[in-house]
Amino acid sequence: MLYHTNPNWFNYIFSNNMNVGLINFWTNRNANNPRSKLNIETESVFLFKVYGEVAGCGRYIREEDLTIPEMWDKYKRGNGADTVSQLEKMLHTTSINSSINNNTRLRCYILDQAVRFKSTIPLKSIGISPYVVVQYFDVNLSTKLQGQC
Repeated sequence: MLYHTNPNWFNYIFSNNMNVGLINFWTNRNANNPRSKLNIETESVFLFKVYGEVAGCGRYIREEDLTIPEMWDKYKRGNGADTVSQLEKMLHTTSINSSINNNTRLRCYILDQAVRFKSTIPLKSIGISPYVVVQYFDVNLSTKLQGQC
């Protein structure tokens, strides 16, 4: 699975050593949106797409549908922010859904074993358009990246 990643979230996670333990790769999609449901198995490779390149990866653990307060209570800085108000601001600035509030259930992908690549991988070099937001990939790509993920 390749997923477009908020660069602020990505940089926060890896510059603050949040890659130890579980992290919350949140989306700004309402949990009721069927497009937010992933069709991948536990322990699958989850790639972070940042600015048209694969910048890192993690292991997919599970999906959770959480409100902003629940996200903060459960994962704290593992959400990619220092405070719940910073988390709220990131969610609102990246969302086309202006109706997000503290009662909105958002889809969260819980990851483990997150790694930032020493060198990013341009999507074009692995046959994926840099404009792709979400991409399932075949076993061959997963195998190529196993050494880094």
